[in-house]
Amino acid sequence: GTSGDFDGGSAMNSNKGFSLTQSGSGNITLATTNTISAEATITLAGGHLTVASTSGALTVGGLLTINASDAASASIGHNYITASGLSVTMGSSGTFSADEIISTGASGAGDVTFTLGAGSSDINIRDMSAAGSITFNLGSNSGDLVIASALTTDTGDVIINGAGAKADIDFTSITGSGVSITLGESTDGAATNAFSGSVINAVNFTLNAAEFKDNLELNVLSASGVTMTMGENQIDYDGSAIITETLNFNALSSGSNFSATVTLVDVGQSGWQILMGEDNKESSFQQLQVSGGGTFTGTKGVDDI
Repeated sequence: GTSGDFDGGSAMNSNKGFSLTQSGSGNITLATTNTISAEATITLAGGHLTVASTSGALTVGGLLTINASDAASASIGHNYITASGLSVTMGSSGTFSADEIISTGASGAGDVTFTLGAGSSDINIRDMSAAGSITFNLGSNSGDLVIASALTTDTGDVIINGAGAKADIDFTSITGSGVSITLGESTDGAATNAFSGSVINAVNFTLNAAEFKDNLELNVLSASGVTMTMGENQIDYDGSAIITETLNFNALSSGSNFSATVTLVDVGQSGWQILMGEDNKESSFQQLQVSGGGTFTGTKGVDDI
């Protein structure tokens, strides 16, 4: 109903699937232990979705779908989620939080997808692992995406589609076969929507920040192939290390506010490129270790290499 609550009690088990629709603003409290053998779908128009205990677990044998796309405001909090695959859609505003998410399905069936639209929805996850790919479609969301510990795929890709988002993105570790990140900000303004990460490990890494307008900090990046495009109105790029076999770092279109500071750049093959814009601020690549020839295009200032 419009305001009724649901309480799952101490344990909830289904030998088949599970479907729950909340069409108002009531609270859904799942049991401390929830075991569902097949697919599960939870649809929210608002209110809260939680588990009954801080150690509560939700285990789903099939795809888990949480749909809050029609919710003006929804708060979704889980401790431990295990499912064959996971699809989460947020509405105008709200929060999604989880301590641990494990997707066990094979590639494709084991994909994890978060879809956000306009409005402000925060995503806070401590650890997440998937056999398939992990995708965040951020839309024009202005809430924050925070991965407190590790985001890991066995064989799939990690994709962050943030071209229209106005959000802070902060993570500790991302590991995937391919890692692709697109950043953007649809309005000008102060540097309040930064991107910050500690470690990325990938086979191939692609960063498209052509429309990005804020600070980008990536401490350690290790991948066989690295392609990075900086934004015209981006403020800076800071990192401790870029370790790769092939490198294309392109800041030619970046403006006068942009600077790049990287302590170590280690490239294993020839043909690498570091292309700075003439009007960029002076940049620093303190240790440039390469195994073959490449191209460095500097600013009109005094760059440190």
